[in-house]
Amino acid sequence: MSSAPWWTPRGFSLPHTAAPAPMRVFLVRTVGVGAGAVGLLVMCSSLGGVLGALLATRLCRRRGSARAMVLSQAVACPFALLLPLTTSG
Repeated sequence: MSSAPWWTPRGFSLPHTAAPAPMRVFLVRTVGVGAGAVGLLVMCSSLGGVLGALLATRLCRRRGSARAMVLSQAVACPFALLLPLTTSG
């Protein structure tokens, strides 16, 4: 376990990995999504992480690390904005 504060890059992993847990509870209890569908969503996000890790070096070499970071956030963040559009059912 890292002794770094959570707000530093080294200590950021705990809240970053704990954040999806309430979303899974929300999907099951409020939206009514089945366990299999939640598992499929978790699998897709894990595959996205692996794909991002495979492409990160190439993207950083081609665009630079700062531009690669901004580009990855610009591509990923709009999907988080879809969460308020969920409805039960």
